Amino acid sequence: MTIFSDSDYLKIRERLEDTNVFSILGLENYEIRHSNFLAWVLNPHETHNLGSNICKNLIQQLFPKFSGDIRNISIEREKFNIDILIECKNDVLVLENKIRSKDHSKQLQRYRQKIQTDKRYANKEKHYSYLTLHGEEPTDISEGNYWSLASYKELTKKLKELSKELQKTLDHKNLNFINDYVFSMEAHTLKNHEINALAKSLSTTYKEEILELAGSNDKIEFKKNNHQRAIEFIKANSAFYTGNGFFRRDNYFYEAFSEGLKRHNFKISEPGINQTTYFSFTKNNLQTVPFNLQFRFDEKQKNLSFAGVIQPETSENLALRQRLLASREDFKSVEGFVSSPRGVRHVGVFIKKIAFNPLDYKKEKMNELLYRFMLREILPEANVTCTIVQNILGHDLGLDS
Repeated sequence: MTIFSDSDYLKIRERLEDTNVFSILGLENYEIRHSNFLAWVLNPHETHNLGSNICKNLIQQLFPKFSGDIRNISIEREKFNIDILIECKNDVLVLENKIRSKDHSKQLQRYRQKIQTDKRYANKEKHYSYLTLHGEEPTDISEGNYWSLASYKELTKKLKELSKELQKTLDHKNLNFINDYVFSMEAHTLKNHEINALAKSLSTTYKEEILELAGSNDKIEFKKNNHQRAIEFIKANSAFYTGNGFFRRDNYFYEAFSEGLKRHNFKISEPGINQTTYFSFTKNNLQTVPFNLQFRFDEKQKNLSFAGVIQPETSENLALRQRLLASREDFKSVEGFVSSPRGVRHVGVFIKKIAFNPLDYKKEKMNELLYRFMLREILPEANVTCTIVQNILGHDLGLDS
């Protein structure tokens, strides 16, 4: 039996054959397109005819403390560079949308201060919401007391519930449009649709066949009947997903590497939403130091690059970074020592290439197998380099030697 005759595979292929305008245009990861859709669906005066009650319900999903009047609602895009600004009779609501990125350069503070000081909003109740895929905290932790957290996961769930309620009353075209958005979010962005679970299961059962098919685009049978689309979808949801997406947060390997390193007092660096290529970590007592350890997987060479990297300088750690650069020779006992700096923003002190084939790691024993791998290939260099950094900067930072 091949994957092509598996009933679960046929369900995936059939579902992906449905025409979906969001998937066709590849809009899943563009924040500006999502903001446009949200501005449309939240506005009771728009062409969807959802009505005030439904729109208010969705607004309250994003702004849980809002319970005001939306009869005189006004929704604007990119006013003061704010993704969505909603003004009602007694309230003003600020929505910052981050589907594949994080806040930066104190932008949340700037937006909030702009609204706080603008005389037009002086007598209005002010609400701020930070919208991400899963309700992640903003990078600027000082703004945490002002911004509510909202998630696409819960918003999509609410839209799905409402679309079922409106099946008999909403225009068929608008209903399909909303359902297309919900499916696109669930299957391609959140990866929590039922076909994602089927894809993960199939990727375990047919992994060798899937990898062979994915690398054989010249096969006529593979291209026919949307096999190529279905196989690529399954591969993107698999435990052995490789290349630039290898360190996706929903990949089994991300979790397994994280758990193994945490057992040895390492802190896993929080990746950006778009960052799936690198996996970064450091010793718990070195979190304020501009030095990280990193992995990057090379699919073609089937190896894992393991490196010690001096990260970009900032005004806070510039002096520390210069100290590390000046002490590069202290790292020469580490395998893969880089004798001269290369680059400006990310300067490596060592890089070690380790043979690594994801197919050698069965899901059922992945944590155990990866832990043994790290004990042998990773932890010796990781501990040595962190000790060297600690010795170089320990006095300045008050670290234990």
